[in-house]
This record gives sequence, C-alpha cells and structure tokens, in this order.
Amino acid sequence: MRIVEVYDAFQDDLGAVEDRLELLLRSESPLLTEAGRHLLDAGGKRLRPLLVLIAGRFGDGGAEAAEALVRAAAAVELIHMATLVHDDIVDRSDLRRGRETVRARWDDQVAVYAGDFLLARALSELAAFSDPAVDRALARTVHEMSRGEVEQQGDLFRPDVTMLRYFRRIRRKTALLIEFSVFLGARIAGTPEAVVGRLRRYAFYAGMAFQVTDDLLDFTGTPEVLGKPSGSDLAQGNVTLPAIFTLSEGDPAVRSALRAALEGRKTEAERAALLEGIGRSGAFERTHAVAERFVCRAKAVLKGLSAYPAARYLEALVAFIEKRTF
Repeated sequence: MRIVEVYDAFQDDLGAVEDRLELLLRSESPLLTEAGRHLLDAGGKRLRPLLVLIAGRFGDGGAEAAEALVRAAAAVELIHMATLVHDDIVDRSDLRRGRETVRARWDDQVAVYAGDFLLARALSELAAFSDPAVDRALARTVHEMSRGEVEQQGDLFRPDVTMLRYFRRIRRKTALLIEFSVFLGARIAGTPEAVVGRLRRYAFYAGMAFQVTDDLLDFTGTPEVLGKPSGSDLAQGNVTLPAIFTLSEGDPAVRSALRAALEGRKTEAERAALLEGIGRSGAFERTHAVAERFVCRAKAVLKGLSAYPAARYLEALVAFIEKRTF
C-alpha cells in the first residue's frame, strides 16, 4: 500500500478534521481568525491527525467514536500548529511551507497570541473527553515538548552537542506528540492496553525516524521542496545529526569550516560550499542509516499487530518515512 492510498482511505475523515479545524479557528477577534485561516491555508501532511484516525481502527468504539476521533485529530493538529508558530518566533523564520509565517505576515506579538489561541482551542477540545489518562498524557507531552524547545535553544551554535543529547531533544520535540496521537486515537476507540502499548512504541520509533529524516532533508532538499532555504537549521545554529557526524568524524577541513559557520563567520557562498563538504563527508549516509534503524524498529513492533487490518496503514506510513523526500 502506498501512502497516497492511506490518505485516500481516510479522505472523508480527514475532510471532517479540516472542517473541524476551520470551526475551531474562528474567534471573536478578526485578527486571530485571519491568522488561523492563514495557517490552515498553508496545509501540511496532517500526519498527526491521520495517526489518531488510524489508531482508532484498532479498537471497537463503533460509530459513536467516529466524531470523537475527528475532534481529537483536530485538537492534535492544533497543538502541532501552535508549536510551529512559536518555533518560527524563536527561530526568526519568515517562511514555512513556502508561505509567510505568522510572525512575518504580522509580527512576533501577534504570533505569540495566535499560538496561545491554537493551544487553548486544542486543550478545550481534549478536556471534553473527561478522561484523566488523556489529561495526564497530554500534560506530560506538552511539558516534555517545552523541555525539548528549551534544550534546543541551549544547544544553538554549540559544536559539542552529543548524539545522545540530540536524540533526547528530538524525542521531546517530535516523537512524543506523534506517540500521543496514537495513544489518543486508540484510547478513544477502547483499544486493549497491550495493543495501545505496541502502538505507542511504533509511534515513538516512527517519530524518531521522521525527525531524523526531516533534519537530513534540511541539508539535501531544494528550497522549492522544503519551502525554505536549504541548510536553514545550520544557519540558525541548530546542530542536527548530519552536523554532529561531521564534527566528530568528518574531514578536518570540513570540521573546521563547520565550526566557523557555527560562530557566524561564513558568507552565503561559503555556507553553500560547506553543505557540499558535509555531503562529501559521508554524514548524509550515516544519518540515513540512523533513520533506517528507527524504521526497522517500528516495523518490528508492527509484526505484533499483524492480526489487525489497520496495521497495513501503519506499514505504509513507515515506508513513506523511510523513502521520504519532502
């Protein structure tokens, strides 16, 4: 099964999620409504809502769970959108997915309020489920995501970031919200606890693979595909896995150039040459191998879910992550 077939299978549900998002993004404040509309029009893969919906197929919640899954899927996407808005403020980003960010379209102050508005809407949606387990998982997830953001800020422009610290950071920033997405969908559908546990482990490994691949694409993707300049992470001082490999194992000249870039002593032309040097160092291949190991672990977990028809959707999703080029 291809990833496009997965999206086709959930087309109606994802359409309902979009409708719910549009409703939730309306505000008595015209400015917040306009900012929300701007974000919604930017689109996206809707990966986290899709995972909520897929996980809902592992339980026996019946028709009454369908509406709850749509609401949960919309709430998770709102949390994700809020983190992106706040990230763009911190990173001083003007582009995301080829469109102006909220902070670029308006200003940082509006972006802060818009991100808070999105998060408040999400929390209101999830509070309606009155499930203490969901509340605890959500609190833990948001707390850990915040810690990941703070850690990333502390690691900016540092050439001594370790691989362990990098993995801990992306676990908090990315993998945990993906894991929460499957937990939420499975919980709403009344999925057995043992199955929920497997789904969470799958989501964790898939989320780690997704972020490692995302960090690799920041180096290897074109601006047209990325919707932002290549090497944006490095330009912002964000030391990701390709840079970590280069700093620890790369050619001495490339290591030196990379350290100088982190100190801000590079022109745009020199930065472009540096990206080529990092590519020649073998760092991209090593980073891809790490992503592949996480993919293999996700696939191994899925073997224990093969009795469930919905497992094929998760297989297609991790195959997409494995071969992802955007």
